[in-house]
Amino acid sequence: MDSRLISLVDQNARVLEQLGALVAKTSPECFAAVVDPRNGGSMGQHVRHVIEHADAVLGRAGGRVDYNDRARDRQTETEPAEAKARLERLIIVLWDMSQGSAVDERVLVRHVVEGEEGEEDMMIESTLARELVYLQSHTVHHMALIALLAEQHSIPVESDFGVAASTLRYRAHIGESTQVSA
Repeated sequence: MDSRLISLVDQNARVLEQLGALVAKTSPECFAAVVDPRNGGSMGQHVRHVIEHADAVLGRAGGRVDYNDRARDRQTETEPAEAKARLERLIIVLWDMSQGSAVDERVLVRHVVEGEEGEEDMMIESTLARELVYLQSHTVHHMALIALLAEQHSIPVESDFGVAASTLRYRAHIGESTQVSA
């Protein structure tokens, strides 16, 4: 078993667990509410987006990852119980994957570029490790947005929710406290 893969899986599982804990204490009304359509979607839309990106990496059919080909499942973005169940399943799949995959497993990532002459489909070479690093960073980024939306609904959010590990290490280094915001 590759300790690097275990570490990447653990990092991803931890942020998904943290996200699941917030989803579990969110009402369906707050989860589906769009506070300001100009600045992103609802908490549920961000959670669904995170889940579908994880699905793309963990599913990697034929060694291919396609972040654009997502279901955009309405039930996941409007029902916290469904989103929580999907997050729990993703964590299980992550840990199962760590038993049978290699950190340097090659994958092809589909990327669509919009140009003057239309769309161009590209296949970019990557590795499972690189995509797991991206997945964790992408998830934390969306969690930061979710935290702002949760706070607008008076849902308490832990101070480390949606904060990059490097920022948490820096805060610890300078002695900044971590408190729950309300």
